[in-house]
Amino acid sequence: MLLRLKAEIVLAVQLVSRHRAVRLAATLLLLMTVAIASSAPAGGRVGGAQGVILLMAGMVAAVAGSRLLAPGGALTALRMAAARWWIAPAGRILGAGIVVYPLVLVPIVVLIAPRASAPVILMAIATAALYTACVIACVAALTPATGASAAAALGFFAAWIGQTPPSGIQSLTASVPALQGPLVLLWNVLPFPWRANRWFVQGTPEDAAVLFFWTALGFVGAAWSAERFYRVERPSEENRWL
Repeated sequence: MLLRLKAEIVLAVQLVSRHRAVRLAATLLLLMTVAIASSAPAGGRVGGAQGVILLMAGMVAAVAGSRLLAPGGALTALRMAAARWWIAPAGRILGAGIVVYPLVLVPIVVLIAPRASAPVILMAIATAALYTACVIACVAALTPATGASAAAALGFFAAWIGQTPPSGIQSLTASVPALQGPLVLLWNVLPFPWRANRWFVQGTPEDAAVLFFWTALGFVGAAWSAERFYRVERPSEENRWL
């Protein structure tokens, strides 16, 4: 069982690190870190910096998570392997984390570490790690049903729009009462980055609990969707009768 888990971790590392989209997202993260570090004032808010870090972490994690169960070789290898149901999704999520977490640590070290105490730095690392794992698991669960590109786009988009807290959504939709209620409810339920940032700033345990719940749900959903959803290639007219 441990050998099988190790094999899935190594496969996930290769699936993520060798893909061009992940490299582009990592390059964007590094460029954003350099740009913010060179233009931010010395006494800037740590909470604001953590919000930007969560944005960058969500972008890279969304692209990385979309490679774990992408239709094709990654999904076929999972279905052909004889192992317990949890080994493949657990190993692949851990493998993606091995690639993504060091990238997320770069802006934390550059933007937060020079102006924060050790407990604040550890809190920043914890919130970024949990949010990254949550995004990887949820995007991986969506990939077999939607495809890799669509799942990555959804995660990427959620990392951007999810920076706005529910109070901001309530203000933006004040003129549309029919839309206000469902959107505010959606913002309070989904694991958007505003919740991880509030956990970092206020230390509210319910925010951590929600992120843990969605991480576990994404893990179980990845295992289920990998077996439930698949794409069948229709034969061409020339090969229909071969």
